[in-house]
Amino acid sequence: MTQFSALATPTATRAVLERFGLAPKKAFGQNFLVNDSVIGRILDLSEVSEADTVLEVGPGIGTLSSSMPGSSYRWSGMRLCWMCWSIRWLSCATVSS
Repeated sequence: MTQFSALATPTATRAVLERFGLAPKKAFGQNFLVNDSVIGRILDLSEVSEADTVLEVGPGIGTLSSSMPGSSYRWSGMRLCWMCWSIRWLSCATVSS
């Protein structure tokens, strides 16, 4: 079975949030992708390719963005919670190494 994102488990998500001293904010309605098969389904339905530009609204800790195909796609994230911005890059870098 293909693994799309190492961050797509409750344990991995909690670990990243705890590492940076964060918790989901109810005021923002924050939820995190913790099911790898859902990520696979999103990728299948979106038909994203390396030639596409992706705008991800609410990228969280980077669970979905770290699973995007190839390394040459153009990604932009839009977020309300600026505290998570560096977490996306650090958690994605940890997953890819």
